[in-house]
Amino acid sequence: MKNLVTILTLTMMPSLTTLAQTDKALIEQVTKQFAKAGDLRDVAQLKNLLHDDFRLAMNRLFGSETVTLLTKSAYLKMIEDGKLGGDSRSVQILSIDITENNAAVKVAMKGKALTFQSYYHMVKNAAGQWKLINDLPFASKN
Repeated sequence: MKNLVTILTLTMMPSLTTLAQTDKALIEQVTKQFAKAGDLRDVAQLKNLLHDDFRLAMNRLFGSETVTLLTKSAYLKMIEDGKLGGDSRSVQILSIDITENNAAVKVAMKGKALTFQSYYHMVKNAAGQWKLINDLPFASKN
């Protein structure tokens, strides 16, 4: 029995490692696609990348004393209206932490006028797609 457990453990380990590597690559892809879609103000692409319950939580940005929350529809409307997005930012993924079907990504982005450091929270749906459910950015002027 002990040998069977050892054999099963050794044969399952590579597949678990491969799955984690695949998830990491998919999360990196979604992160970069989200930034690019925002830069291009590509609302159709953003609709696909964002979970239906997506929230943008802006905590005390630019001297504000409050937290401002935007729903997916409000966020997409601001993108569509040209109030958000429209830059060409470099993207650097600082860390990715995956626990089963949840992930946290720390991202640094630098554009022409603003530099962002954001925490993205993602969820993996039943189809295996990673969707962005929360964006908690900090922005500073360059």
